[in-house]
Amino acid sequence: MNYKKLFLNYLQFEKRYSQHTIISYQTDLDQFEGYARNFFEDEEGLDRAGAKVIRSWIAHMMESGMSVRSVNRKITTLKTFYKFMMREQHIKINPMDKVISPKLKKTLPAFVEEEKMDELLDSHAFGKDFHGARNKLIIELLYLTGMRLSELIQLEDRHIDLYEHTIKVTGKRNKERIIPLEHAAIDIIRNYLNLRKQEISNLKTKGDWLKRQEKTKEILMKVDAQDNSEVSVIAHCIFPNAVKVIHKMDADINIGANARLDYKETHYHGDFGGIQVIPKARVTLGEKALYENTFSLVEGCVGKLDFDYEVISGARSVAELTAKVYGKSDDIIKISEKVHLNGSEARSLIKTRIVLRDKAQAEVIGETYGNAPYARGHVDCTELVNGKEAIARAIPIVSVTDGRAKVTHEAAIGSIDRRQVETLMARGLDESEAVDVIVRGILR
Repeated sequence: MNYKKLFLNYLQFEKRYSQHTIISYQTDLDQFEGYARNFFEDEEGLDRAGAKVIRSWIAHMMESGMSVRSVNRKITTLKTFYKFMMREQHIKINPMDKVISPKLKKTLPAFVEEEKMDELLDSHAFGKDFHGARNKLIIELLYLTGMRLSELIQLEDRHIDLYEHTIKVTGKRNKERIIPLEHAAIDIIRNYLNLRKQEISNLKTKGDWLKRQEKTKEILMKVDAQDNSEVSVIAHCIFPNAVKVIHKMDADINIGANARLDYKETHYHGDFGGIQVIPKARVTLGEKALYENTFSLVEGCVGKLDFDYEVISGARSVAELTAKVYGKSDDIIKISEKVHLNGSEARSLIKTRIVLRDKAQAEVIGETYGNAPYARGHVDCTELVNGKEAIARAIPIVSVTDGRAKVTHEAAIGSIDRRQVETLMARGLDESEAVDVIVRGILR
């Protein structure tokens, strides 16, 4: 039996560790297994290794000059592995019970004095353009919030709440935390967002494809995420000057057993609204597969959106579909998302957030079918209308063909709360800014 593979699957799908962490654990186990094979042939298997082998490996690493911190990290890997082996009853005695970790020398952390940091930020010529604002924002956020670089890289607009002055970050083991922001940081973020919007509009000078006002772009995509793989896709579609543009995608996606696919598609449109966005996909999930899809179109006018996704879910798989769209002017939005829970204990969530103003129209159809024992699905649709001529429709469809399955839905259509607008205006925002803050809160 491949105990190492079982353990790595446990880290990925139950503990939800990051891919980098899993690779580190795998490397440590490979190194230990190689050492045991070379020096202790009678105890070379991970399930047969005793405390004697582990202590010898620790001594070998210390003698080779490896730091105590690195050695302790590798010991942590073994502790986690053998704890898993005990829990699954693959071994009867935990060899790590007789292993003592070397003591780590305690040192005071190095830090930059506040006065010197302020001097650095004040004296450095960041520049007043987009790139300068971006660089200053990066340093300010790292300094003011104490977040890790990996956490900063993962930040998106929806994680920042300009109204509550908070920022949500995802740290180790996918744990989320809320960090308060100072007024100065909020001002820097606002400046960056304004300059970024201008930068997107100016991209028409960067490449010929952005200059074109009329074009048909068709994408045929076939994805095969094989068993136990992990795939992450980030797509940015930028059309600042579209007058008559058709953007079509036809995707066939297969996600194998224990595999994971995270797909994020973000659109940046101009103010013309002359574009048709037609994404269609059929997704098949294997046993214990995980599929996360996030579609966002909140910058500029939508034009015409015809979004059509269908998911076929296998046993114990998870599908999460999220769509966020801000309709303006004469935009026409149609979203159809359908999930078939065909495997036992399959799970799904369809989450749609739509905001409409002017004469924009939207129709959202969310369908979930519980066709297997203990399948669970939920359809969640919220549409917000700001204006007398905007039209919103929500059509949730839920069906169960197995009595042990359970599928629920929740749909809400309403208008912007006037009291929230007045509260924000009392804090110094004008009416359009207040509405924008509320809209972004819904679409984050």
